[in-house]
Amino acid sequence: MQNTLTSNCQYKSILAPDKACPHPPLKGDRDKFCIFHSIDYKKDKGAFWKGIQDKLEKKDFDFTGYYFPPGLEADFRGKEFKDAKFSHATFKGDVDFSGAEFSGESTDFLRAEFSGKNTVFSRAEFSGGSTRFIGAKFSGKGTHFFRAKFLGESTDFLRAGFSGESTYFSLAEFSGESTNFSWATFSGKDTYFSGAEFSGESTDFSGAKFSGGITSFNHADFFGCGTVRFVDTVLEGECKFLGVKFPLRSDQFIIFVGTREPIDLGNTVFLYSNYDRLTFRNCKFIERADEQFRFWRRRVILKDEEFVGKMLELKKEERGGKGAERGAVTEVKEEEIAESVKVEYSHVESLYRQFKKNLEAEKDWELAGEFHYGEMECKRKGITSQWPALAWARQNLGLLAWYKYFSGYGERPFRTFCWIVFLLPVFAGIYWFLDTLPRQDFVYYLWELSVKAAFLQRIGETGNEPIRALGKFFYLLQSVLCPTLIALFILALRRRVRR
Repeated sequence: MQNTLTSNCQYKSILAPDKACPHPPLKGDRDKFCIFHSIDYKKDKGAFWKGIQDKLEKKDFDFTGYYFPPGLEADFRGKEFKDAKFSHATFKGDVDFSGAEFSGESTDFLRAEFSGKNTVFSRAEFSGGSTRFIGAKFSGKGTHFFRAKFLGESTDFLRAGFSGESTYFSLAEFSGESTNFSWATFSGKDTYFSGAEFSGESTDFSGAKFSGGITSFNHADFFGCGTVRFVDTVLEGECKFLGVKFPLRSDQFIIFVGTREPIDLGNTVFLYSNYDRLTFRNCKFIERADEQFRFWRRRVILKDEEFVGKMLELKKEERGGKGAERGAVTEVKEEEIAESVKVEYSHVESLYRQFKKNLEAEKDWELAGEFHYGEMECKRKGITSQWPALAWARQNLGLLAWYKYFSGYGERPFRTFCWIVFLLPVFAGIYWFLDTLPRQDFVYYLWELSVKAAFLQRIGETGNEPIRALGKFFYLLQSVLCPTLIALFILALRRRVRR
């Protein structure tokens, strides 16, 4: 028994306590650990890394409990792993798994610790049955999962801790059956899930805590998910959900539902998100946050043009493919751009329509009117043509355009009233100009001709010369235009009175 203890590494994994490490203990190591498990930061880094390379050549991917000393740059770029085991591994220096491929039944990073300056999993692909980062700690300056793909059956970051300066899951793809970030903590300066795509059956951020400076889920896509949960999620920093696509049914996306105590949403901002899909229950909006939230709902209607512009830029980059990543410029045809504009405005229009219906159900008539205005704006701006001049004409001179100019899509009664007050003396001036000398007082043309024409009273029998001649054309024009404006004014005023 004594011979066994002295000739073999004494490291025991709590996951497999009966499995002995086959490597000899490192000379002088007080714990009788081998060169891989020894926590002596002065151990020979060259010998250590050579041993790692030997294991990779032998397709031995068990690195359970290995201690990567500070100063060692662990370069695993593009490596292929099958059933990789990095449970309880410690990386004191930089580690780079960019482009690595993980397959097999499971990939384990349970309670692994990453404290080097940079931890990189960018463009890594996890296609095994399960990928587990349960309890893993990331405390280096930068943690990068940019464009990483989690394609296996399950991805689990349960109780993982991200305390480094920046954490990036931007454009990452989570398409497995389940993705779990429950009770994970994000306390670094910046956390980005921008553009990340979640399409599995279940995505869970319940109990997760985002306490850093900025947390961004901008343009994240949950549309293809079965269910998404942000139950008891805590957002303490500046959190942004701009352009997020949520699932279709409201019961699929439950966000910030407090089961024990009210949740302080702080400065969380939701923009261009289908608002009626969200559930805010037991949430506490601090005064400033509540003002920002209402401000968002008012001002969102003015931002759709900027949003569509950004989406078009993204589409151009997507068409560029790999060339776009290298900075190449790819030509996009005008008709394709026009179609993209139509699609994106159609998307924003549907969001405004959903907001409007939701607010009408809440009897918040004022804000519902604002979103109706935004819906109609998107409908007008979404009119396209492969000829830019024709598209401009249809957008700015068509019926919807005049509906906007004269009554603000039925939401601006004061605008309509101003038009009526303006046109009455204008037409009176025309009648005065067309009349022959000696002319009547201007009040006569205003009251007897212009006002009566506006209210469809018959004035053709007055014997007035302008009405019998050229003035008859303007009379017909006014008898169509002014009654229409009066009708629009009544309808818009009725909306206001109802509210």
